[in-house]
Amino acid sequence: MRYIHLSIFAILFIVSSCSSPDQSPSTDTELNSELIGMWVMGSVYQDTLDVTDEHNPALNRWIAFSEEGTFESGGAPYGYNSGKWGYTSESNELFLDSDAGEGDDSYWIIINSDTSMEWQGTRSDFTSQFKLKFKKKGF
Repeated sequence: MRYIHLSIFAILFIVSSCSSPDQSPSTDTELNSELIGMWVMGSVYQDTLDVTDEHNPALNRWIAFSEEGTFESGGAPYGYNSGKWGYTSESNELFLDSDAGEGDDSYWIIINSDTSMEWQGTRSDFTSQFKLKFKKKGF
């Protein structure tokens, strides 16, 4: 159960019962550069309720995307996670392929700018309930 929550932050995390991907995500190198780096999680919403106190109580959750297509994430209360990531520009869809296993993989529709990013869960009834907000570290 601990690893399931890790992916939503990558997040990390809050992911359960995700179906297997229909296809492997493609990586759009033009847009990848906007995602590369460390992102710090701020708010977590489940439907319209702010559940940050439950899913990011120490306000220290983070995810870092590398140019090589890997990610690492961490923070209380779920700890460390890692894996691979991909992004499809046509749908603004981020895919997190967690090393914790297929049940921890997740898909997110993202809206991002240079310094902030918002994720909306997709493809799963569970993750679709969640919206995550991030700030780029250093901004």
